[in-house]
Amino acid sequence: QAGLMMGDPVWVLPQSEVPGVPFVALASEELNSGDWSTPIIFRMVNAISPSGNGTFSMFTTDSGGAPTFHFSSVGDGSTANSNQFTSNFAHDHVNWAFTEPGTWTVEVEAFGTHNALGALSTTETMTFQVVPEPSSSALVLLGASTLLLRRRVA
Repeated sequence: QAGLMMGDPVWVLPQSEVPGVPFVALASEELNSGDWSTPIIFRMVNAISPSGNGTFSMFTTDSGGAPTFHFSSVGDGSTANSNQFTSNFAHDHVNWAFTEPGTWTVEVEAFGTHNALGALSTTETMTFQVVPEPSSSALVLLGASTLLLRRRVA
């Protein structure tokens, strides 16, 4: 898969809450940290774009806006932690970025070591429907065509 190039479109679910935008998190806060000898680690197993050529990334930004990439469909070498994110029994909001509209599937494994049960893991597949917002010019055009249609009917 090709990497993201300057000027390529990107759709992002942000790590900060924005009204009307899904607020997606990785969550391990309901687990009792005293029952575990390791933190919970989330690992991206696979990401599939609508065309098969898109790029998916999951990243966080610091207070200055600098990104730290945790997951990337481009490969382990492009992330800070080899496509892994460590959660210290928290509710972690992150940025989810996609380079093309359509239906994406992202498979994520969560694993850790439980004090009594040993190594545990589970894998889930998340589905994202990336829908581009219409541009303001498209909205103006839609409004103008509706106005013309109304005038013709009247």
